[in-house]
Formats: sequence, C-alpha cells, structure tokens
Amino acid sequence: MNSAPLDGGRPARTGHALMPASSRNSVSGNPGAVNEQCSHALRRQSRQAGLDTLLPGGAGDSAIDSLNAGAYRLLAHGPVSTRRIEKVLESLQVWTGRWRRVERPLGQRNREVSPMRVWLHEMAGNETGWMAWCLDLHGFATWASSEAEVLGRVPTKLVEYQSWLAEHGLACPKVEGDVQVVERVRGNEILFSWDYAPCGGDEIDLTLRLLSASRSDLVKTIEVLPEAALDWDPPYRAFAEWASWRSIRAILAHIANCETHYYLSAVGHESQLPPASHDGDWATLLVAHREEAVAFLRQLAASPDRARVCFGDDGAWSVRKALRRLVWHERLHWKSIRRIGRDFECCARPGETRGSQMS
Repeated sequence: MNSAPLDGGRPARTGHALMPASSRNSVSGNPGAVNEQCSHALRRQSRQAGLDTLLPGGAGDSAIDSLNAGAYRLLAHGPVSTRRIEKVLESLQVWTGRWRRVERPLGQRNREVSPMRVWLHEMAGNETGWMAWCLDLHGFATWASSEAEVLGRVPTKLVEYQSWLAEHGLACPKVEGDVQVVERVRGNEILFSWDYAPCGGDEIDLTLRLLSASRSDLVKTIEVLPEAALDWDPPYRAFAEWASWRSIRAILAHIANCETHYYLSAVGHESQLPPASHDGDWATLLVAHREEAVAFLRQLAASPDRARVCFGDDGAWSVRKALRRLVWHERLHWKSIRRIGRDFECCARPGETRGSQMS
C-alpha cells in the first residue's frame, strides 16, 4: 500500500525546525535520548498550540500522551532517523493547527439537531475517489469519484442511514440544513483531527449496538440465498486487482478478517484466531471473529488508553478511526452482497439448496 503524508496536510514548516539542535545532531546516536527529546518536542508544540485547553475534561492531556505513544511506536518501527522524527512532528503541527480552526464533533451526538457536517477524505495509494464521513452519525460514510459528486450524495445517503437506524430502534440524531465541510484530508489510511481524541465509553457502546444491528441484517440476507450464490463470481464492471473477495463467501471471510486482523489489530488487539479462509464455513467464521472483536472492545472500554494513536509506514490509526471503520465496513459489504444476490437470481437454477444457517 502506498502512503501519503499521514494526515494529508502540508505543514508550513518541517518538524525538523521544531527539534532541538541536539536532537538533529544526535539522531544516529542514543535512540533512548532521541525518543526523550522527540517526546519533549511533541509536548512543547502541543502546549504552544493550546491543545490542553481545546479538549474538555483532561482529554487534551490524554491526546498529547497518545501522540507521544504514537511517536515512540513510529521510532521503534524502524531505524531512528531525522525524517522519522520529523514525520511525527509534522503530523502534530498540522493537527494542532486544525484544532484552532475546525469545530469539533465532540458532544454533537447529544444535540437534538445537528448541521449536516462532513469530513472529506481524498483517497490515495491503491484506492481513488472521495469519501465523505459524517462523524455526527457514527459509522456513516459514502464514496464517489469526485468531491462534487460525493457532496451531492450526502443528503440522500444520510436519510437512508437514518432510516436504517430507526428500523433497528437506534437513536437517530436529527441532521438537517446544507452540507458543511468541516475538514479535508488526503492520503492513504489517514486520520481526521477528530480521530486523535480518546473515545468515550459511550462510543464503544454505540459501536457494539450498531455492529449487532448490521450483523443481524447480514445474516438474514445470507440465510435465504441459494448455496450456489455464495461462490458465484459476479461479472463486475470494475474490481480492484488487489482485492481477493469477489464472491459472497470470500466477502464474508474478508469481513471477519478485517475486524480481528486489521482494524482492531491496529489499536492493540492480538488475535488468537487464524485468518478466516475463503472456503471456511461462513457462519462459524463470523461468530468466532465477532466474539473476539466484541471481547476486545469491552476490554477497551475499561482501558485508560482509549486513543491509541499510532503511526506506521502505511498510515495512521486510532481507536476512533477503528470504531467508525468497523461499523461502516460491514454495512458496505452487506449492501454489496444484496446486489450480488439480486444479480444471481437473474440466472439462478431451480432446486438450489439454501445457504447454511447460523445459530
């Protein structure tokens, strides 16, 4: 996977300028000393930006600590170098600058009415197009090939998402008015400013309720499909060469693997399960991987570290990012499975057996 600047920003000056001269001259020396100097630089820059006063209830301190932890992870990921330290400092500098000018969504879910606010991600690397995320509606996002097109899709798709929430008896914040762009970022596996803050226990609870609802829809859809539909290779008009999940059975394995071996592993989960196989029993795989994911999320809710911002060569992750991606991902593939099922019915043969049932 290709990697662009972690948060898509273009800092006015490099992180190198934020480093003490002693750090610049001793990068190849004692890694522990460099780590300590980088940590001091991160904290000094964040304090200067006023981060500690921008987030309520001590969350600013938690976010700063999480960024320090991210710096250590990045430095430990490979040989210590000036550029690796600069990478962390540049990300922090751009992020703290955004907190000065971007209204945050913290607390927005408690409001009766919220504006139709979106966070835009121009994708790079092995994917293209634009994603519009409405962080006031946890797990909602939509994609289009251009910024104008994705903004045009937001109102209709938001209504569809609100209807889905209502169908499952979930709280549905009222969002209305014109679409407002809160933030734009570009890159591969980037973070929005909002992603850096620690998540609340209520966000994890909401994630679990949404995952339960999406899993219910997914299972109901699969259970009524003919067995042959699960292995049918649809005639896609376009399909990413690097993606291996063409059939429904492969998609189900992909859903299971993303939960335990991708999203949650990025924020500290160590799966005890082998990766799901495309030819495995879909019901067993979904249950096993979801149970492990839920257990980790419940542990996370009790953890003092619920930010876990980390930087890697292929992008950046945090708990908040992992939570929104979990909810979005299963619904995305549930909709694609429904489309495949409808297409298969056009050429299905009579007498096919039904898919395996899930207890």
